[in-house]
Amino acid sequence: MSLLKTASELLGSRRDAPENITIIDGGAHHGKFTQQALEVFPDAKVLAFEPDPDSWKIGSENLCHARNVEIINAALGAKNGRSEFFRGKFSGTNSLLKRPAAKGRPYYPAAATLSGGTQVDVVTIDGECRQRGLSNIDILKLDLQGGELDALHGAQDFLGGVAIDLIITEVVFIQKYLDQPLLWKLWEFLVRYDYSLHSLDDVKIGLYHKEKVGPRHSQWNQANAIFLSSKIRKAIDGG
Repeated sequence: MSLLKTASELLGSRRDAPENITIIDGGAHHGKFTQQALEVFPDAKVLAFEPDPDSWKIGSENLCHARNVEIINAALGAKNGRSEFFRGKFSGTNSLLKRPAAKGRPYYPAAATLSGGTQVDVVTIDGECRQRGLSNIDILKLDLQGGELDALHGAQDFLGGVAIDLIITEVVFIQKYLDQPLLWKLWEFLVRYDYSLHSLDDVKIGLYHKEKVGPRHSQWNQANAIFLSSKIRKAIDGG
């Protein structure tokens, strides 16, 4: 919730701040982020994307009474298509990416293995927004278990047009999935469109499973990052 309160303060700095905002919830899972967002922005329009069929069903049930919310059973990616989806015991860790080959002890629970075989639809942010006649995204939230950079590649029209005000995304400091981009990769990509890092929140340090205390327990694991468009940066810095 602290992230959303920060987002509200940042968006409120705009001279032309609209009363009704548009939120993209990428990786909606069971709908918790959207539910919290509606507590802060009760009149928001929300497009929520969740590729896992079971999580999508639960999320749809949890959000069925929320107005102006559409939950779409698809993954966000760089282009439209179909892709293999990897699933496991902990649905929040399901991903378009498989786990990396073992090269030592992982930084995720030992029981959080994933198996492929499920096919899901993949759509782009640009395409889905154009289809619905949307011209601006106030908050883009991404929690895609390694798929965040691909989703941003699928939003380049909106990014290039400075049509996404604020991005909340999960970032990692050590790979948990095969070819998962680390924080610097996302940051490097967003800088091309003049987005800047505002803050890191909910930084997780160490491991997710029991292990003898040692140097690995001080390893930064993951966090949530807020990136600002040049428009919001100018508004908060008085430019």
